[in-house]
Amino acid sequence: MQKFTVVKKAKGKGRGVFATRRIKTGQIFEIAPAIVLKSHEEKRMRPLVELSGHFYQWSARRVAIVLGNACFYNHSSEPNAHYWFRYVRPDVVFRALRTIHKGEEITHDYTAGSDREVWFRGAMWGFGELKRKKK
Repeated sequence: MQKFTVVKKAKGKGRGVFATRRIKTGQIFEIAPAIVLKSHEEKRMRPLVELSGHFYQWSARRVAIVLGNACFYNHSSEPNAHYWFRYVRPDVVFRALRTIHKGEEITHDYTAGSDREVWFRGAMWGFGELKRKKK
């Protein structure tokens, strides 16, 4: 697969992932291998707060460390990309929801389109919590 992305500083967000070339609507631009942690492994990882902030919720009882640039995609309620898990492989596939232009930051929706908002607890264990949006 061609190199479509690069990690670099994202103003006001720390690091982010940016397109190195034009990515067409519907195009798969990253397939990231995943290391799925069992619950006892996850508990041992809790002291690694820096790393735990980049976990993906793989299932109700498991998280995954997703390799490649995947842990650096920032959240947006109006994302230009989305992802899905391939549980058997295991990996995560990222696809463009619309044309993404060279130099544009690539984002996805951490809430998976639900009516919840993202709320991060700083250096606490985990990758944030989701809570209902106020109406």
